[in-house]
Amino acid sequence: SITKSFEAQSSHWESVVIPGDQWEYTVPTSQLPNNWYTVGYNAAAWSTGPSGIGYGDDDDAKDISQATSLYMRKTFQINDLSQLNRVILDIDYDDAYIAYVNGIEVGRNLLSGVNIPYNTLAEGLHEALLYQGYAPDRVFIDKSLFQNGTNIIAVQVHNHTADSSDMSALPVISLEVFGDNLIYNETPAWFQEPDPVPVEVNFTSSNLPIVILTTSGNQEIPNEPKIGAQMKIIKRPDNARNLVSDASVPGYLNFDGPIEIEVRGSSSTIFSKKQFALTTYDSAGEKDNVKLLDLPKENDWILSGLAFDTTFVRDYMSYKLSNTIGQYASRAEYCELVLNGQYQGIYMLLEKIKADDNRIDIKKLKPDDTSLPEITGGYVTKADKIEGEEIFAWSMATPNGWGVNFAHESPKVTEITSGQSSYIQNIFETLAATASQSNASITSGYPSVIDIPSFVDFMILNEFASNPDAYQFSTYFHKNRRG
Repeated sequence: SITKSFEAQSSHWESVVIPGDQWEYTVPTSQLPNNWYTVGYNAAAWSTGPSGIGYGDDDDAKDISQATSLYMRKTFQINDLSQLNRVILDIDYDDAYIAYVNGIEVGRNLLSGVNIPYNTLAEGLHEALLYQGYAPDRVFIDKSLFQNGTNIIAVQVHNHTADSSDMSALPVISLEVFGDNLIYNETPAWFQEPDPVPVEVNFTSSNLPIVILTTSGNQEIPNEPKIGAQMKIIKRPDNARNLVSDASVPGYLNFDGPIEIEVRGSSSTIFSKKQFALTTYDSAGEKDNVKLLDLPKENDWILSGLAFDTTFVRDYMSYKLSNTIGQYASRAEYCELVLNGQYQGIYMLLEKIKADDNRIDIKKLKPDDTSLPEITGGYVTKADKIEGEEIFAWSMATPNGWGVNFAHESPKVTEITSGQSSYIQNIFETLAATASQSNASITSGYPSVIDIPSFVDFMILNEFASNPDAYQFSTYFHKNRRG
């Protein structure tokens, strides 16, 4: 049973720092003083201009010349802190950033250390998202960092390479304000209101399996790297109703052991209901292939929060349809999740896509498979957003101008040889060339490159499901060894 209690006080969202606001900014050629992001710093020598600021991609209000880094400052006014409930920083950027409010760091990605040199390169690639139609990254800020009167936000943005073709910086601060009156500014058109503050939930039982995750010291699960945790899965036999209290009854536990876990996803990370990737381990600290909820043995798993599937049906049905027509898709089981004692809602436990006898059943490629026919397979390659610690493999242009980024899934980027990487990239480029030429020859055209029925099935299923990520993101391809 689940019981809820609700707050009676009404609130709405406004923005206090909006796109197009004037910012002080500089493209440094030497190291800045360590207090550049504080209220007391004198930035009179800096330039001023509207946000976003950057170059390339035609998504900036203020264009600057090519740069390794960009530093920005803006003051703003808070009228009455007692009127505020929550504060959000939405930031669109390319490629890495650190943000400060009143001299305190409130968010960062792809930069490590303190007092980072102005010419430091980002630790990975992060493409701006708004111009592609996606929501920017989001950080919740402790409202105790703010003060009545003048406040300051400061942001530094760094490129991945010194000769990068683009850079973007668009920070927006939004406030949840009690009452109905507009005090600051309306939120941007792309702003998505976050979920309401979690209500009190007394979760005691379910007809679904119950997954209980506990991190050391109730540590928050990061985007990366994975951290250690304990996982229990409660599943009584004969489909009897499961109780949270069953966690202490060994006979009702489908799994009880150590795992490592991290937040997964890109656009979905803006939601309070996170999605997770996890790996199961044994008591000796070795990866452990286990059956979870009767799914075939493996050690890599996904807990999907069904972020954009508000019915909780579309994703599950799509996977099942694919399996039913003989095309592999991750097998899935519904469950309910309790994280560090807090009920999180309905999830799906999914198989992580990987080369495995029970998943994508292809012959695995070894480092010494460098000549024909061995080099022809097997590969698992994905088209996706390439962020964080993930390594970019190559990109391809598309008619809409956005492009598609590819990454090696199997062999991993740390295992694949340069020859193997070039081989599979050439296969995709051959497909692009033959398809754009409408070359339907079974010996030299696109039918010689792809398994057409699997592509037809894939397209029908994705259109039927109205999958917004289809074709450009979260799309996996595999190639087995010839013969």
